[in-house]
Amino acid sequence: MKALKTTSSIQLIVGLGNPGPRYAFTRHNFGFLVIDFLLDRLAIPPDAFKEKNKNQIWESRREAKKNTEPKQIILAKPQTFMNKSGQAILELLRIYKLKPENLLLIYDDKDLIFSQMKLAYDRGDGGHRGLRSVIGLVGRKFYRLRCGIGHAQQPLGHQPSFEPATHALQAADFVLDTFNEAETRNLETLLPSFAKTAEDMLDMSITEAMNALHVHMPKKTS
Repeated sequence: MKALKTTSSIQLIVGLGNPGPRYAFTRHNFGFLVIDFLLDRLAIPPDAFKEKNKNQIWESRREAKKNTEPKQIILAKPQTFMNKSGQAILELLRIYKLKPENLLLIYDDKDLIFSQMKLAYDRGDGGHRGLRSVIGLVGRKFYRLRCGIGHAQQPLGHQPSFEPATHALQAADFVLDTFNEAETRNLETLLPSFAKTAEDMLDMSITEAMNALHVHMPKKTS
């Protein structure tokens, strides 16, 4: 991992997903779901919402913490559909005069088992088309919160305590499918935990947030 700042530079938190009710509870919309929980966690009022430049946007102010000054924060859900997410995020960086290092991107990751969460910086796209779109337009120098959804082709036993996905599903079908019953039960504890890690990134270095992540990770249930 590249050298990172010791205090947080995050001002913009974006969850990836697809707009519309058809996709609302699919695995590919994990980023949108985390944003919903983060809005509640930060107590951002409904009147902070606006729709602008291919994005749903919520603006707020973060008070000073131990290692940070007061700052404006922006939460957003791109409305371009996943494969064109980079266009929406480029607009956000332009509008708010921010740099990629001010961005935390939240997205589903099929290379992590369901319930697993990792923070990262300056990585490739891992085959994720939304992430590929973002990297293509703003570069790789931004922070990521990777939300594990598992993979359709994972052998049985790689997702202990969860119902295995049908192996016949192709990757595209898998990410656009809704959460199964066992996953849905666990989302009640997982989503608040993922939202907490996103909030930690507003005030902490990535190393501090990683340490905190290991402390508050919830246990899976069957």
